[in-house]
Amino acid sequence: MNQFPRKMVLTLIALMTIVLAGCGSSANNRPSLPNMPVATIAPVATEAPVDTNGPQSAWERIQQTGTIVVGISADYPPFSYYGANFVPVGFEPALMSAIGKELGVQVELVDMAFEGLPAALQLGQIDLAIAAISVTPERSAVLDFSDVYFVSQSAVLANEQISLDTINSLDELRPYRIGVQRGTIYEQQLKNLMPLDNVQAYGLLDNAVRDLREGMISAVILDAPAAQSVALENGIRVLVEGLDREQYAIAMVKGSTTLRSEINRAIQTTRESGLLAQLAGIHLAIKEEHVIPVPTPEPEVPTATPAPAQPTATTQAPVATAVPPVTACIDGMKWAADLNYDDRDMTAPTVFQPGQSFTKSWRVLNNGTCTWDSSYALTFVQGNAPGAQMNGQPLGIVGVVPPGATYDLSLNLTAPQIPGVYQGFWQMRNGQRVPFGQRIWAGIQVPGAPTPPPAPTQTPSAGISFTADRTNIRAGERVVFNWNVQNINAVFFYAQGESWQDKGVGGTDSREAYPNTTTTYELRVVKRDQSVEVRQIRIDVQGVIGAPNIIRFSSDQGGQISQGQCVTLRWEVQGSINNVRLSRNADTLWDGAPVQGNRQDCPPGPGNYSYYLDANGSGGSNRSLVSVNVMQQAQPTATPAPQAPVINSFTASPNAITQGGCVNLAWNFTGQDLAVVRIFRNGEGIARDVPMDGSMQDCPPNPGQVTYTLQVDSEFGGSAQQSAQVDVQPGQAQQLPSNPPAISVFASDVTQISLGQCVNMNWEYSGTGLAAVRLLRNDVEIAFDLPTPGNFQDCLNDASLAGLVVYVLAVDSESSGSARKEVWVTLNN
Repeated sequence: MNQFPRKMVLTLIALMTIVLAGCGSSANNRPSLPNMPVATIAPVATEAPVDTNGPQSAWERIQQTGTIVVGISADYPPFSYYGANFVPVGFEPALMSAIGKELGVQVELVDMAFEGLPAALQLGQIDLAIAAISVTPERSAVLDFSDVYFVSQSAVLANEQISLDTINSLDELRPYRIGVQRGTIYEQQLKNLMPLDNVQAYGLLDNAVRDLREGMISAVILDAPAAQSVALENGIRVLVEGLDREQYAIAMVKGSTTLRSEINRAIQTTRESGLLAQLAGIHLAIKEEHVIPVPTPEPEVPTATPAPAQPTATTQAPVATAVPPVTACIDGMKWAADLNYDDRDMTAPTVFQPGQSFTKSWRVLNNGTCTWDSSYALTFVQGNAPGAQMNGQPLGIVGVVPPGATYDLSLNLTAPQIPGVYQGFWQMRNGQRVPFGQRIWAGIQVPGAPTPPPAPTQTPSAGISFTADRTNIRAGERVVFNWNVQNINAVFFYAQGESWQDKGVGGTDSREAYPNTTTTYELRVVKRDQSVEVRQIRIDVQGVIGAPNIIRFSSDQGGQISQGQCVTLRWEVQGSINNVRLSRNADTLWDGAPVQGNRQDCPPGPGNYSYYLDANGSGGSNRSLVSVNVMQQAQPTATPAPQAPVINSFTASPNAITQGGCVNLAWNFTGQDLAVVRIFRNGEGIARDVPMDGSMQDCPPNPGQVTYTLQVDSEFGGSAQQSAQVDVQPGQAQQLPSNPPAISVFASDVTQISLGQCVNMNWEYSGTGLAAVRLLRNDVEIAFDLPTPGNFQDCLNDASLAGLVVYVLAVDSESSGSARKEVWVTLNN
C-alpha cells in the first residue's frame, strides 16, 4: 500500500454492529445484506424539515467534486475481482466506468465487505453500491435502487443419466457429476451446494457440453438464454430453465431522487446503445444475443404537492412519532500508513526469497464509534494466488483501542516457495465475527529459489548404480532415473514420503518423473541377506512464473492395484489455463478436461501404467505424473478374515523447506469399522478424524528433520501407519535497512507571529526502512506519514499556545534509530 495519494483509493469500510437479515440471494450465495442501521439521533414528534445537505443534494455534491464514490466487493468474479494488474476488474467495474463517462464524472471504486455496504451508504462513505445486489422488497424498504442492469437465471442441460423430468432446485442434482464453466457465477454456487467430487469446472463451456454429450458428466449448469441454442446444436435436452432468477440493481441511500434519476438515465443509454449487453458478453461469458432483457423501467411520476390539511378538532393529545431503536455503536477501520514494505499500489512489491520470514506492519485508525478490544481481530480475506496468505494467522487486538485512536498491526508472514507476485488481503472483524473496515493488503514478489546447497555425497556401494539424467529442472520438466542393482531380493523406487511397499521395480530398470517442487527420490534395495540400503537423488525444481500450477494429481488407490481393479484420479490446476489433458501412457483419456475434476480408469491388463496430467497456459506448461502398477490377479482363496486399514498414499510436499515455510500433507486410505485416524508431527498429534481422502497445510515451527505420520486404527484392532519426512532448514535473517534516517532540511518561513497567523514549514529527509514520519507541535502530533520533500501550514488560533511554540520533525526507522529537528516560533497574544 502507498502512504501517499493513490490513483485508485480503497477508502473506508464501516459495518454496523447489528443482526443480519435473512434476505440474501440464493442464486449467487452472497452473504445476506443487513438491515439498514437507524440514525443515532432520535426524531422529534413533529415533522422535521428537509435536510438540504442530505440525499437530495448528493448529485449536486458529485457534480461539484467531479467524482462519484462507488462501493464494490472485489471478491466475486466475474462481477468484480482483482485482475492481473492488481486493480478491480469485471462486469460491474466496467459498467460503472461506462456510467461515469455518460455522467461526465470520475469513478472512485471502494473495495469493502459486502455486508457493510448499507451502513457505508447511510454514513456517507460511498454514493452508490454495486455488488450483484438482488432487488428484494426487504431491501427496497430501506434502500433506493436504480433500474435493473442485469437479470441472472440458470438452466440445466442433462443427458439420459439423469432420470428426472424436472427439478425445483439445484440441490436435487447433488448425486450427479455436474459441469460448469470456470469463472462464471455458477461455479462457486455449485461448490457451495454439492460434494466437490461432483463438480467439474471447465475452462471452456464447449468442452463441458462435449463431455455431457459423450456421457462423461450428467449435467451442465449455464445461463438460461444460452441453454436452448446449445441444446439444439448438440442434441441434448434442457432439463429446466429459469432457476434462481435474480435482478441486480445499483443501491443508494433512501431518498436519493435526483441521483437515482441520473443513474437510470446512464443505464438506459448503455442499454439502448448495446454497450450493456456487450459488457455482459465480455465479462460474464454470455453471448450478447443470450443476455436476458432487463425489465422495462416504469416511468418516474413526479409526486404531487399535497393540499394543506384542514384543521380538525382534536379530542386527545397528539401521539408522538415512535422513536426507532438507537444503534449502540458503529464499527469502522481506516488504513493510515504502511509502516514498512510499502509496495506502492503493487507497482514495487518488496522482494523476498522463497520461505523467507518477515513482519508486515500497518498503522490503522479506529474511525468508528465502537471501542476495539481483544475480541477484535485482523483476518485473512482473499489473495491473488495460492499462498497469498503467506502463512499469516488471525491477529488479535491487544488492549483496547478507543474511537479516534490509531493502532499498529504487525503480522508475521512467510514468503511462498513458488516464484511469483503475491497480494494477500486482510480485514478486521468484531467480536461477533462480522467483518468491517477498509481492507489492507501485503504485497511481495518471490524470485526463483536460490541455489540450494548440494546434496551430501553418498558413500559408493558395490553392486548399486542409481543415476538421474539431470538434477536441476523447471517445474513440470521430465527427469529420467536409471538403476542397475545386482544380487538383491527386491528393489523399490519412489519419491520420499510415498509408500514404498507398492513401488516395486526391476533390478535393472528406469522411470520418469515430472516434479513440480524440489523432491528427493529414493531407491530402496533389499539385499540377499535382508539388509536394506537406500540411495537418494534430490531434484531441485525452479518454479515457472505464469505457468499453470498443478496443485494436485493423485490416485485414490495408490501406486498398485490388482488386475481388474480401477483407479480414481483426482486433480486441481490453478493459474492461467488454456487446456488440460489426461493421458494413460501414450493414449489420451480426456482432452479439454476440467481444471478441477476426477476420472475413473480401468487399465486393460497387468503392467506398469503412467498417467499424465498436462496443463497449458499463456505463461507456459506443466506436467504431473502418477504411476500405477497393475498386478496379475491371484487365484481365488477362502474368504479372508477382516483386514487392517490400507493407506494408499501419504505425502508431504515439498520435502525440503526453510523455517517458517509450510508443507502440504495429502492422503488417501481405505478401511471399514474405523475407530480413530490421527496425524502426528514428530510424535505430537496435529489432526484427528480426518476424511479418507484429504489434505491439510502444516507449518513446522523449528528447523531439523520433521516426520509426519498418518495412523489409521480400526475397531477390531487392525492398524496402518505411514510416514513422510521433511527437512526444515534454518530461516534466513530478515534484511535490515542500510541507510539510517537523516533530515537535511527543516525550516519555517517565520520565527515570530501573532494570534490567528500561520506558520509555513518545509523539509527534506532520507533513509530506508522507515516506520513513521511525524510533525509535532509542543509534543502533540499534528501530521503524520509525511512525504519528502514536503511542506505544511499550521495556523495558530489557540491563545493557550502563546509563548514559545516548538515544532519537531521526527523520522523513525524500523531498526536503525531516529532523526529529529526542531523549529522555534514565538506566538504573540
